[in-house]
Amino acid sequence: MYQDKFTTAYKKAYKLMKKRGLDIYSLDEVSTSNKNSLST
Repeated sequence: MYQDKFTTAYKKAYKLMKKRGLDIYSLDEVSTSNKNSLST
């Protein structure tokens, strides 16, 4: 089973996106869809 591993680079990018006011929901949606497609 595939599990997301949030690396330091991902965390920094996420934090920067949040600071810039970008849409975090889209990133979470892509992460979820990738997880779902790999688990089937």
